[in-house]
Amino acid sequence: MQLSETARTAAGTYDIADSQLRVEAASVSTTKNSATIWVNGKKFSVTRDDAAKTITRNGYGNALDGADVLALEALAENFNQQYVANSRTTRAGKDHVDLLVRYVALLSSAPVGTRIDSKTMPEPNMTLVSPATIESELAAVAACDNAKELAAGAAKDGEAAATTAAACQRTDEDGILYMSCTRAKRSLYYDAVSPKRCWSRDVVTSGPGSSGSLGECGPADNGIDTYTYDCGEHDRCGRVYGGSLNPWDRNCGDEFFEAEDDFLFAPINRC
Repeated sequence: MQLSETARTAAGTYDIADSQLRVEAASVSTTKNSATIWVNGKKFSVTRDDAAKTITRNGYGNALDGADVLALEALAENFNQQYVANSRTTRAGKDHVDLLVRYVALLSSAPVGTRIDSKTMPEPNMTLVSPATIESELAAVAACDNAKELAAGAAKDGEAAATTAAACQRTDEDGILYMSCTRAKRSLYYDAVSPKRCWSRDVVTSGPGSSGSLGECGPADNGIDTYTYDCGEHDRCGRVYGGSLNPWDRNCGDEFFEAEDDFLFAPINRC
């Protein structure tokens, strides 16, 4: 797709196989930008208000199917080559394009079948943490939650499984925790299938240059070139369980929502 751009707007259409995408982005004011994406007729919008320090996204109750996600992944790759790789969206009068690029990357990473409604997110705290710090903090949280679920396991198997599935869908919103811009082994935590455990912990190579750019916010090697723990945990969970079919299943749906502020607020081209 080649966007038709003016100083304050951008628009275009993109056809792939049997899918059609249409996008629009606009600088509404000096402090507000918006972007709208139609995916095979399904509408998704996002608005960034720098004065209020919030981002509001709305999927109008729509859910993406497999064809939708494949088309969005192709568009994300196109935008990565046009804008991210060339640093063409970074705070140079193109904040509306910046927002559009981010939103395409986010939607292309959504689990198939995930219902997306309206949500307003405040600007989160953004922190670069050492591997030792994140290891210690996350291990403590995981141990606590797993202990609670072991206690719940005293119930009958069916009840324990249901309790675990609900308890594991915690918000786990910790702002944006950046990975350093190096390839390294890191601990990534995500929902477990076991009825007696809330968390799985995998020590895997992540960061720039890792397989499939594990930890980059976006699909495979076509994200926004910023690596965070939430995006890494979303990636890892999807690779282990193959994604999820709805946002409140017992595997990966909530990891997507926990990572969305990373997609929408973290700087493009940080690494």
